[in-house]
Amino acid sequence: MPKVIAVVGATGFQGGSVARALLQESKYKVRAITRNPLSEKAAALKKLGAEVVKADLDDMGSPVAAFDGCYGLYATTFIDDHYDVNIEKRQGKTMVDAAKATGIKHFIYSGGRQIDDPKTRSCAIYCAKLEIEDYINEIGVPMTCVIFVAYMENYTWARFCQKLEDGTYFISIPMGDNAFDMISLKDAGTAIAAIFDNPSEYIGKRIPLVGDRHSVPECAEILSHHLSPIVFKASDITPKGYSKLELNGASDFATMFEYLQTEESKFKDGTKLTRQLNPDLKTFEQWVIANKESLRYVFQ
Repeated sequence: MPKVIAVVGATGFQGGSVARALLQESKYKVRAITRNPLSEKAAALKKLGAEVVKADLDDMGSPVAAFDGCYGLYATTFIDDHYDVNIEKRQGKTMVDAAKATGIKHFIYSGGRQIDDPKTRSCAIYCAKLEIEDYINEIGVPMTCVIFVAYMENYTWARFCQKLEDGTYFISIPMGDNAFDMISLKDAGTAIAAIFDNPSEYIGKRIPLVGDRHSVPECAEILSHHLSPIVFKASDITPKGYSKLELNGASDFATMFEYLQTEESKFKDGTKLTRQLNPDLKTFEQWVIANKESLRYVFQ
């Protein structure tokens, strides 16, 4: 019988990539957990073969019912809805308690960066995830922790890429000339599905998901080359400048970018490890080439 995998946040970016990767394999059935089972994204997953189930992480009974009968669970916790780490911690621990109560055999959790680096504990983007990861280990749910780096898809989002009056696109990711790790969501989903394939090898480990490493100016050059005559430029925005933008969570993201600029511990073997999980892993340039037509549509 196929193993049932519950995917929390299946209509979101990470959960959606994992659900779609698992749906391509007959050995799994996907239970897509969402707050809004009537959304277009939920309907699309149902059309692909997922079972769509509503759950509320503020109600312990809700995830218990949703996880019942599942072998595995993929989940991250969410700060984007409220930018309140206390809410994120509470909901995350409720989810973990439900996983324990229902006997989940393999929990893949999308966690924070360096668990042994005190600087990450002061960054709201990471601190709740690290505390929840501690809690998973404390109560004994079998877990693999995956660490997402920057999404390549960030370059298509208005939050980071704005069109100027002359038609040029300014990339407002405050990393200066510092290179940073990135991965496409689709490639990450495929890698996570492979972790579910090999629980004995990966339970108890932290796995960084890395596809490539570039600076923003380098990415702007790659985008400009392959999407010519569209021109991309890196802005000179700093983390401090980013914190002043009128965006939800701007100060938290600014702290994250400031940390990433001074991060000492790089995922040196991240790409190698991820490629073992997904041999078709794409570099940023390969991702741009593969998505050229859809990127032209975004940046028309």
